[in-house]
Amino acid sequence: MTAALGYPGRQRNLQGGGWAGTAEGRGIARRARSVYDTMNAMGIHARNALSSEGGFFDMTTVTMETRRPVAPQAVIPERFAHFVLRTSNLPGLRRWYQTVLNARIVHDNGTICFLTYDEEHHRLALINVPGLHAPDAETWGLAHVAYSYRTLGELLSTYVRLRNEGIVPVRPINHGPTVSMYYRDPDGNAVELQVDAFDTKAEAADFFNTQDFRDNPVGVLFDPEQLVRDYESGVPEKELMRRPAGQAAGFMSVKS
Repeated sequence: MTAALGYPGRQRNLQGGGWAGTAEGRGIARRARSVYDTMNAMGIHARNALSSEGGFFDMTTVTMETRRPVAPQAVIPERFAHFVLRTSNLPGLRRWYQTVLNARIVHDNGTICFLTYDEEHHRLALINVPGLHAPDAETWGLAHVAYSYRTLGELLSTYVRLRNEGIVPVRPINHGPTVSMYYRDPDGNAVELQVDAFDTKAEAADFFNTQDFRDNPVGVLFDPEQLVRDYESGVPEKELMRRPAGQAAGFMSVKS
């Protein structure tokens, strides 16, 4: 920020004698120094307040920069922005994520492809790296990514659309807090499409503290075709999303 300070256009020779040696000159210099010190004490850094070029004293302008101390704070992220996959099958993965997420391409140069499905500039990036191989069962790392839908109807509509495209879930499961369908992309990465089974986040969080969840923290498998039939027949959504009794499912493996 630039601001006027002092006596615009008032320049005099400071190299001995002349105006600098007068009472007026000394008074201006003292006042300028006082203003400079006051601004710094207030946390404002003044540059060139007392500059000299070619022996001239220029009080026409002062450049000020407000100091902004950065203190350590526990700040949570505003949102999850995106994730990135490396692949040796860029066309296949690009087509799959365009279909599953109803995504559009933001930029694609054949080496890296950026996709999004909302106002974010990109939600997924695919990097083409020739010669990669699939992870084995002993590989650690990311298990899956998950996307939420607003209603059970939206989730089932997506299921039917993808089924008609030949893309079917490898693991439909009612976790309790969510009704979920897990898919595998062409590289074998797991993608969960889900809907919250409770009306509020607080209710879903409370379910984690129930004996039902302690006894079965994974969930119960279900038949998505039967769920579609029940939904279309008018069974209430709350009833459809309530986790049924049944054998607890195991954890999802890298291959399953």
